[in-house]
Amino acid sequence: MNIKKLLAIVVVTATLLTLALPMHAHSKAATENLDYLINSSATIGTCGFSLSVMGDGSFSYGEGEDAEVTVFGSRVPDATVTPAMEPYPVSLHKYSSNGLDYTVEQFVLQGEAADFVYSVMKVKNTTDVSVAFPVVEGTEPLGDTPEEIKPGNESTTEYAVMVNVHNSNTEADSSTEDTSDPALDSTITDAPQSISLPADSYKQAKEQMTDMWDEILDNAITFEGFSNKYSENTVLYKKEIIKYCISSKHDDPALIALTSKEWADEIFPESTDLYACALALLKTKNENKALLTLDKLTKLADQYKIDTKSLPYPTLEENLDALLSLQSYSCILRTLESKDRSLTKKADNIDKSVALLSKNIAKAIEKTEELLPCDWEAATTDGSYPIILNGDGYGSAAALCSWYTKSAPFTCSISKELVYLSKDAFAYYDTPDGATSSILSLFCERSDGTVIIGRGSPYSLLSDNEKITVNNIPLSTGGTAKLKISVTKSSVKVSLSGPISAPVQIQFPAFADNIEFASVGYDDETGVITAPTGTSSVTVRLKNSPAELEKDRTASAALENAIFNAHNKNTGKKTTVSQEQFDKALKTAEKAHSSTAAKKEEATKALVAATNSLSAMTAGYSHSIPATGIDVGQIKHNEILQKFSLPETGTIDSVFVRGEYHEGISCAVYTLRGDNYTTDELGAECYGEEYEDGILFELDFDAEGGETYVLCVFSEEQDVCLTLENTTGETAYTRDLGEVTVYNKASLSLDFSVSQVNREDLDSFYYSCLEADTSRYTKESRKALDKKLSAAKKLLCTPSVTEEEYEKVYEDLKDAYEGLETYASEDKIEQAPLVGIILIAIVVVLLIITLFASLAARKRMNSGSSVLAAMIYI
Repeated sequence: MNIKKLLAIVVVTATLLTLALPMHAHSKAATENLDYLINSSATIGTCGFSLSVMGDGSFSYGEGEDAEVTVFGSRVPDATVTPAMEPYPVSLHKYSSNGLDYTVEQFVLQGEAADFVYSVMKVKNTTDVSVAFPVVEGTEPLGDTPEEIKPGNESTTEYAVMVNVHNSNTEADSSTEDTSDPALDSTITDAPQSISLPADSYKQAKEQMTDMWDEILDNAITFEGFSNKYSENTVLYKKEIIKYCISSKHDDPALIALTSKEWADEIFPESTDLYACALALLKTKNENKALLTLDKLTKLADQYKIDTKSLPYPTLEENLDALLSLQSYSCILRTLESKDRSLTKKADNIDKSVALLSKNIAKAIEKTEELLPCDWEAATTDGSYPIILNGDGYGSAAALCSWYTKSAPFTCSISKELVYLSKDAFAYYDTPDGATSSILSLFCERSDGTVIIGRGSPYSLLSDNEKITVNNIPLSTGGTAKLKISVTKSSVKVSLSGPISAPVQIQFPAFADNIEFASVGYDDETGVITAPTGTSSVTVRLKNSPAELEKDRTASAALENAIFNAHNKNTGKKTTVSQEQFDKALKTAEKAHSSTAAKKEEATKALVAATNSLSAMTAGYSHSIPATGIDVGQIKHNEILQKFSLPETGTIDSVFVRGEYHEGISCAVYTLRGDNYTTDELGAECYGEEYEDGILFELDFDAEGGETYVLCVFSEEQDVCLTLENTTGETAYTRDLGEVTVYNKASLSLDFSVSQVNREDLDSFYYSCLEADTSRYTKESRKALDKKLSAAKKLLCTPSVTEEEYEKVYEDLKDAYEGLETYASEDKIEQAPLVGIILIAIVVVLLIITLFASLAARKRMNSGSSVLAAMIYI
């Protein structure tokens, strides 16, 4: 069947049923549908368990086919979510729907056997009639639920829903009295019936929830030394603790606190934890505060010092905590050495304790592993093993991973044995953070003992730092090393001390093909410097300084990106002038690879400008609706409609719609008159083609800028399924036998390709004017032509041009060319040749000489006549 006939049948049928199709949400014939929304807006939960909460207060839990959704009222896009109780994870959701104002407050309460969502919902009737209280799907109320709400009144109900069973294998004890609430039986799917509600009311549940979090937060704050007095910093810090707990990241409270310099400043003078103090000192650089608290920290560290081969604690976790505390104290002392040299001896003693404890822990782990027939398994606490491993093995692996990661900021991982064990633990525990330790990219060892410095370090390391110092680097041969790097302009000095009995290789990427001089041997191409065993320092002078090299790398990256984008955009037939500009800029950019950073930056800037000016011979533009690009859901129907308008007049060549393609899918474009359209307003129609993740419709429709149109996507074969995106000014619709359903604040994902005017005539005429010989015309008329040529060039280098703009520029150029004026005399000499000027000058001189000669002769004649007259008179 012809597409036009098919379309006409569909449209006429709908028109007969409803002569005027309403296209707005407030029409009586339109209903609102919000099932497409995927408006996740908040997270609530307990330690290690969280829920995704929608904007209307509904929530979902589980994944895939097992996912369950609890819905509160109707879903709407303009719901708002705000914290109800800072810092506690309680969400407050406000929204309106069908004349009712909703307020839903809810949180997760952790019980012994399961987690529950407790909710309280207040509903206000803003209509002038009584309405039934909304049914909340997927829940049972706690207590009585109001039957109806009178006009202007507000009613409240409470709910509890079990969302997470801690141990699904728990068997109900038949001898135990069943204390479960029968009202919740329908919501506890496949759960043991012995599980009862932890609280009977919303108020009671909230008290339990706040008590639980207060204990967690108070422990964290006490650990960090925060004052329990209310302050903005305290509230923010508590919120971060809760956020990390809910997200199952389980970050250390000290690391969370140290994400803010302000928090670190508040922690440091009050903290009684060495690790927090050390991190705070690294963060704030406030050595004065460190000195003021040094006595207190010294007393705290004394309990961890050891001088024997025995371990101070029976469990792995306790010994690693002690080791980390000693490492932290060492970090503090070494940092303060520059202000107080008397601390050096104390720091040396602490480092001895650190090395000994580290070695003893590693030996105890290895001995325990020999006695246990498996890796990282649980050990009994009867003293049969040198060190007690925790839990099912994951606990012990996690403890080693935690210690190793926390040690990374200090770059003091201690003994090689413990480092290797930690790496094994990372592989077992599957924790990705271990490989990111900063020490591994700056300093590492091969199996033969060769030390490698700088491999893998970023170029910016040397350009951004004048001095880099790393202390207490563990060596495979035992003991620790100290690395110091000094950068001054184009010189780099690397100093290394410690019991190193192998060669040292320095492999900074900035050294490759950039070394002018080195105090030891090096490979010129790779830039790898090899220092023999016993070398304490290496001095390197570079051809280009690290800062210059970093600037050049940045410029090179920008240049490569500009060239890549230029090649991608250089497709299809372009206007001659824009193509010439582009080709010239591209050629210059490609030659700039071997130029200076300044030349690269200049070439990049010119190429970007030329690429942006590259214009198709047929002017046009692309237009997307909406501009956000944020998916909010999908709709499925046999006929989906979308209003749209274009910013500028042009011909719609094609429109791309994101969604699912199938045979027979079609589209039509109508002009909207007010809120309605009929078959008289049909402008274009066509079948779709599959393209990428959607459907491409090739049209040929002249659209006026600012005019409102309707795109209708339909199919008689099967329902159309299209993607919706978030938008503030657009609305999608579906229609079924004249009944319209509205999808507010959502739009189809549309991309229009619009052509405007063919510029071939102007392009040709522009070059005809440019190449014409205008030397015989007046300066004024030539100046007017040059001005119009500049306007034409600008238009030919502008991608989007309207018909009106094109016609004006073209006509102005033709008028200027035709208006070229000649001088009054065609024989005029506009610029006399030099020889002509000389001849004229000679003639003038000769005339002057002749004139003077003639005057002189007459004077002599007159003088002679006077004498003769006198003689006669006498």
